Parts: sequence; C-alpha cells; structure tokens
Amino acid sequence: MVIENRLLASLPTTDLQALQQEMRVVRLSRLSVLCNPDDQLTRAYFPHDVAICKGILDGAGQMASPAIIGSNGMIGAFATLDGSPQGTRAFVQSGGNASTISIETLRRMAHAHPAIGSMLRSYCRYLYIMAQQVAACNASHSLTQRLCTFLIQLQSLTRNHMIEVTQEQLGEWLAVRRTSVCLIAHQMQRRGVITIKRGKIEITDPKEVSRSCCDCDGIMNSYYGSLFHKDNTVNGTSFAAESGPYSAAG
Repeated sequence: MVIENRLLASLPTTDLQALQQEMRVVRLSRLSVLCNPDDQLTRAYFPHDVAICKGILDGAGQMASPAIIGSNGMIGAFATLDGSPQGTRAFVQSGGNASTISIETLRRMAHAHPAIGSMLRSYCRYLYIMAQQVAACNASHSLTQRLCTFLIQLQSLTRNHMIEVTQEQLGEWLAVRRTSVCLIAHQMQRRGVITIKRGKIEITDPKEVSRSCCDCDGIMNSYYGSLFHKDNTVNGTSFAAESGPYSAAG
C-alpha cells in the first residue's frame, strides 16, 4: 500500500493502520485558508501532493519567510500536543490531496499509541531546529540562493515543474522588494532555466536551478532522516529525496 505522507509512513505498521482507520482523504483547493493566528485548530492535515504555506503575519498582514508544508510534514502537531491556538496562518498554495483527522482524535491516538506520540514530539523538535535554520539562511545566503531553493522546493512538493506563484508573492515571502525578485527571475529566464508566465513560473532546467540553491536543503534533510528514518523506504513505500529547509513545517 502506498503511503503518500512520509510522517505517516515512518510509523510502525500497526500504529499506521490504527491511525488510518480514523482518517479520511480530502481535496484541498488552492488558496483555501486552513487556519488563522487566533484559531483553535480542530483538524490536523498530512499533505500528499499539496503545498501549504504557513507562517506568522507581520504588522501589514503579510506572511514573510513562510514554511511550505508538503508530504514530509503536517499541520497541527503543536495543537495536538498542547491544545494552544495555532498562532500562525496557513493556506493552500497549490491544491492537492491530504489525509485529515480531528485534533481530538489524534490526541487520543497519541496517548494510546506511544509511536504516534513519539512521531509528533520528534516532528515538533524538527520544527524548532528548522526555524533556526531558516533564520540562518535568511542572514547568510544570497537572494538568488534563497529564491532558487524556494522554487525547487515548491516543484518537489507539488511534483510539477509549473509552479503557481507570482513574483509579488515570492517578494513577500523572501522579505524583499518585488523588483528584486523580478530582476533575478528575468536573469534566470534569459539563461533558459525558468519561464515566467502570468501567475506561474515554469522550471525548465531543474538541475541548473538546483545548482544555485543554498546548502540548507542537505542540512535539514539529514536532520529529518535522523529523526524518522535513515533511508527513503518506509513500510514498503519508496520516496524520492525531497528538497527544502521549509518543506516539512507544520
């Protein structure tokens, strides 16, 4: 059986089967809002092929340096463990499928199945380290490196070379002016590595874009592997290596 989410796939078979009995698969539409900062989250989401943006809003209501949640992460880990308000905004950047379960049920399952509770605590530990890595990335790496990392990460999570994102969004997320993103994006287009379209960016040369990424990918992927598994095969499911210092936040 193919398990679409790597966190779920890291669980022992008996615990996974017990959890799946309480879950259902839903289709999440692009730009739909899953929670706002003051919301008490009621459902957890384990993405399959959907990309979810999650982050803290600034004074202008914009989301700078958001985490992008994909198939090796989840929404609702902290809410399950401590029941606190979400504190962040989460919306669907690229539509797709996700497994969902009520927070109350997931909390009950975590108490009844130690492996599920351990997975949630390990994931929260991952989020803490990831936040520090993102801060270091923003301070140490060039805008070109950060932009390329973001594009490759979105491509990896959505499994699509055509990314639904605007240059204005990228500017907000990378906390820079839109003109700065436009300058770099058009330079990349002239080199033939991306194609800019209305509301979309197509990655035409993924290898070249990857060469311009920073080294945060490898650092966070290695840490993720140390917490959950040593290779990319879990419960009989093989996963391609995924990109992203931001690709597993929840």
